[in-house]
Amino acid sequence: KKGDTVTMTLKYGMLNLTAQGRALDNGAEGDVIHIVNTSSKQVVDAIITGPQTVKIKPPSNAATMNATTDTPAKTL
Repeated sequence: KKGDTVTMTLKYGMLNLTAQGRALDNGAEGDVIHIVNTSSKQVVDAIITGPQTVKIKPPSNAATMNATTDTPAKTL
């Protein structure tokens, strides 16, 4: 529901990240909605997976990133 606090998850291989966000749209399970990360203020698209939980897809360039570099990953 628009305005709700949600838990965002990003899973990529063995990496599992979570962050808090706020829903900018209404939706039902399976819908794609906009979420604003409450820490970074970045807006992302997410799939509703359950009550107050959403899943973020890995960035399209994630497969080409080198995990041994010090390049910061994109914030959720």
